Amino acid sequence: MRNIAFDKLKERAKELNCIYNVEELLKDYDIDNENLFKKLINKIPAGWQYPTICEVRIIYEKKIFESDNFIKTQWSQNVNIIVDNNILGEIQVFYTQFIRLLNNSQFLPEEQKLLNTIANRLGNYFFHKKIKHTLSYMRSPSKSSDNVILSPKSDEYWKWRLKMTNIIAKKLDFDKFGVENFYTIGSTKNANAGPNSDIDLLIHFTGNENQKKELTR
Repeated sequence: MRNIAFDKLKERAKELNCIYNVEELLKDYDIDNENLFKKLINKIPAGWQYPTICEVRIIYEKKIFESDNFIKTQWSQNVNIIVDNNILGEIQVFYTQFIRLLNNSQFLPEEQKLLNTIANRLGNYFFHKKIKHTLSYMRSPSKSSDNVILSPKSDEYWKWRLKMTNIIAKKLDFDKFGVENFYTIGSTKNANAGPNSDIDLLIHFTGNENQKKELTR
């Protein structure tokens, strides 16, 4: 029993150390994607039960990055890389030879959780990186928009603006400011808002001049 417990503890320690190394790597927002993925591919196997037969392939935005001795086999696990609700890639882990099966898999359940954690952290990393590009694009729309978080056709833009409108409605004191009602119009109402779109509101105002001054402050 002690040996089993000790072996499990060693595996957890390997997984935690792997996550720590990934976190350290993802602190660098200036590294280019090719170098990032090369380093990440080298760090992932250390968290698995059999690192010497563990090979990794990462697919991101249709580009493929593989470990030096990569071999595709039947023993594999994978997870999608999701950036702002969009599937932009995938991490695949392969064992190059058969060792043993555990619940019809060579991989431990904890290793799938570890892979999920890495993919989730990578998705957050690229989300924050794309935010910077988006802000830069919004300040200078003449620049390339290839790195904008979402395409102009994305549902996220109008949904976010509609959510903000609902928050305004909950916080606004209608009686105090003489507002009968207000309505969402324009690109938000039409569900085609883009990254630079405003939130357009039509206000039904029935108050006096003082209330109007307070409302438009």
